[in-house]
Amino acid sequence: SIALCSAGAWFYLSNDPQEVHQAESTWVWVDPIPQDESGNDIPQDGDANHSHTNLSLHNLSTPNMQLLDYHNMNCGGDPSTTRACDHSAKNTAPTPGDNSEIILEGDFPDCEVGCYAYLSAYNNFHIIDVSDPTDLKLLSTYYSAVARIIDIKPSPDNNWVLINHELTNPEGLDPVPAHINDGANQIDLIDVSDKSNPRRVAVWSNPPAGYHNQDIHQINGELYLFLADPYVEAVTGGAKKGTQIKKVIFPPDPLNFDNATPFIVPVGDYTPDRATTCGGTIFNHDNVINVHPITGQIMLVLSYWDGGLRILDVSNPPPETSPEFGRWNPPEITRWMGCSSASDGWYGPDGGGHENMADEDWIAEGNIHYAQSFEELVDGRHYTVIAPEYGSRDSDTGIVRIIDTTDPAQPFLVSKWALPGNHTIPGSYMHSPHNMDILNGMICVANYHAGTWVIDISSTETAQIAPTHGYFLSNGPRNGTDPYTELGYDEADHWATDMIPFNWGCQWDPRGYLVITDMTTGMYYVDVDFNVGNGPLVENYGEENAARSSDDEHRDAS
Repeated sequence: SIALCSAGAWFYLSNDPQEVHQAESTWVWVDPIPQDESGNDIPQDGDANHSHTNLSLHNLSTPNMQLLDYHNMNCGGDPSTTRACDHSAKNTAPTPGDNSEIILEGDFPDCEVGCYAYLSAYNNFHIIDVSDPTDLKLLSTYYSAVARIIDIKPSPDNNWVLINHELTNPEGLDPVPAHINDGANQIDLIDVSDKSNPRRVAVWSNPPAGYHNQDIHQINGELYLFLADPYVEAVTGGAKKGTQIKKVIFPPDPLNFDNATPFIVPVGDYTPDRATTCGGTIFNHDNVINVHPITGQIMLVLSYWDGGLRILDVSNPPPETSPEFGRWNPPEITRWMGCSSASDGWYGPDGGGHENMADEDWIAEGNIHYAQSFEELVDGRHYTVIAPEYGSRDSDTGIVRIIDTTDPAQPFLVSKWALPGNHTIPGSYMHSPHNMDILNGMICVANYHAGTWVIDISSTETAQIAPTHGYFLSNGPRNGTDPYTELGYDEADHWATDMIPFNWGCQWDPRGYLVITDMTTGMYYVDVDFNVGNGPLVENYGEENAARSSDDEHRDAS
């Protein structure tokens, strides 16, 4: 049941855009995190009034969010093979589940060459044609017997995909013999030039733990790999861990110049200076490549847990003939942390490059899991967004921070955002931020069981609270289909243990659509503001409601 604060309040259960626009002046936030009558979060397993296996109790979204299409990632055919997909299997049982990161590439908005989504899914990754957002077409599924593919990145030309295989939680990340789970500690380069037939063409092994995340980018026409090793300490042989940079070499084939077999070679690496990490854990969790719109620098944006945000300049990798090749340490442009990491200068106590926290306070806050910079300016300023991840948390659900990086060498905090309401994380990552994406002054943040939220900073200067723009919870196709008997969701709960929704990530389609991946159910294409794509339709609505988190007009779903 949904508790609404007044007769004038309105909640989105309709797909009629005209009805939505007429009601926007009166709709209020409905909190997707269930609470009891005393305002306490209901435990993660729910109660008689809130079952995590009952999708109808999660049919929640704000009026400016309209579901365009849904795909449960059923490819048809033998699930233990790489294969082209049968379009008639779409949204039929079984739902394979285990969905994680999704990335879009293509010649948006025209999609004449092609617009595609690449979705990693544990033993699989999927290639989806998203040219028509109202008719998603699964083109192929790549199968790997070796788990765990949790991240995927395509090259800008749509010809290559980089996938990771991370050894799942080795105890203490101690070195583990590779033969125990052959291939579980490597990255694979996949040729996806034929979208119906992805092929692995190169491998780089990285014991003991493989890679947690990666990105791929073309610099001066050559292909580079930017890899996040979760095992930061050096291992036997003195190998440097943390952030690793590789290059894909395409040697000429004397028999077939159009079919060279690529291989991977090391270019360089990076690990934060321990003196700048506040004494906390340094863990290279996520890597994202962005180009700074003012300086033109190709930036490797790194999330280093307690080591905070780190940005490297990778614009000029050394050529293979350089003595620096293989030992390159790309320069650090900037870092942003909540503690003073120098005695003076920009990162000192009075420099602005921190939040005036004591070291121990930052370490308690820390956990920087995902960071990304805008490719464009917002009202003449450049921003980088950082978000933590928490398995459990007693004080709040985690704070997203918006950092001004107009001068990337002098970052400073602009504003913050957190889920509305006085909520915590009772366990199992329930309401934690996870992955996110940014476009046109809008940020989407996937918050696991709290769904995906949109933050609007298009007109924000130095507000303490960034305005919330809307949210969407992924609860299935919303057409009356029974998710258990008709879609087989009960077979797809390997990670999320039936907690629905459980959003892993989100991406902005440059045409103004929001793409969401749910770990159990699949992918969702959502129209935000009905394809306006340039900010909120209701002026000042977000700021008013972001500050209203505890007053009488804020209500919860139970």
